[in-house]
Amino acid sequence: MENLNIHTITHTPVGDLTTLSSGQLNELLCAASEYFANAKKTKQWIEAAIGLKYKERIQAKRHRLEKDTGTIHIEDDGFKLTSDVPKKAIWDQ
Repeated sequence: MENLNIHTITHTPVGDLTTLSSGQLNELLCAASEYFANAKKTKQWIEAAIGLKYKERIQAKRHRLEKDTGTIHIEDDGFKLTSDVPKKAIWDQ
């Protein structure tokens, strides 16, 4: 199987992958793990940017609604953003 990589592998029947050597399968698995880790970091980076961009608007709305916890929604350019701050229970024994 030529040109097989993590971007094309899902177009290959799983049964065909059984013809690969252990080394090739391990290479693909390692590449997929690295790709997943990078995608996860990228997602976290974008989420941080979104949080920073809307932080003041969310805080202002929470203050206006006198709502420190729970769910609030804001809209921007046709997108609905949700902020959810769970209540933290404090137990006093």
